[in-house]
Amino acid sequence: MATASKKPEAAPKKETKPKSTVKKAAAPKPKAVAKKATASKPKAKPKTTEVKAKTVKKTSAPAKAVEARKVGEMVYNDELFESLSEAILLSDAAAAALLPELKKQLFDYDIYMVSFLSDEELGDIAAEVSKADAAALKPLLKAIRDNARVFVDIASGHNSVRAYIDRELKAEGKDKLKLSFIEGEFCLKGAGPETCESFLMLF
Repeated sequence: MATASKKPEAAPKKETKPKSTVKKAAAPKPKAVAKKATASKPKAKPKTTEVKAKTVKKTSAPAKAVEARKVGEMVYNDELFESLSEAILLSDAAAAALLPELKKQLFDYDIYMVSFLSDEELGDIAAEVSKADAAALKPLLKAIRDNARVFVDIASGHNSVRAYIDRELKAEGKDKLKLSFIEGEFCLKGAGPETCESFLMLF
C-alpha cells in the first residue's frame, strides 16, 4: 500500500518545467516587431515630398520654347494653295471683299476637299457667296478647283508641294519652275507669269 502513493507525486513536478519556458520565449517576439515597424514609417514620408518638388520644376520649363511662325514660312500644301488661290481671286476686284467667306466655302483651302468639287457645286458656292457676282466668280472657282487637283498630283508624286518646289529651285532655278507652272507638266489655271512670280516670291 505504501508504494502506490509515491508515483503520482513525481509526475506533476516534470510538467511544470516546460510551461515556464514557453511563456518566456513567446513574450519578446511581438515587442521586437512593433519597434521595427514604427521606426520605418516616418522614413518613407520625406522621400515622397522630394519627388513631387522635382516634377513641378520639369513641367514649368518647356512653356517658354513656343515660337510663332513667321510670314512666308509656308510648308503645308493647304497654306501654299491658299496663297495661290487668293492671288487668283484678287484679279477680280469684286472678289477681294469675299475672301473670308470663300475660304469657309472652300474648306479652308483643303486641296483634297476642293479637288472633289463638281462644276455644279462651284456654281452653288458662287451664288451663295454673292448672287450679283456669281457669273464672274464661277470661272475663278473652277480654276481654283483645277489647281487643287494639280496640287494633289504634285503631293502624291513628290511627298508635298513644298518639297517639289524646293527641289526644282535648286536643280533648275526659278525661271524653269515658273514655266512648268505656266505651261508645263503642272500647269496652273488662272495663274499667269505675274501670279506665279508673286507665288514663288514666298520661297
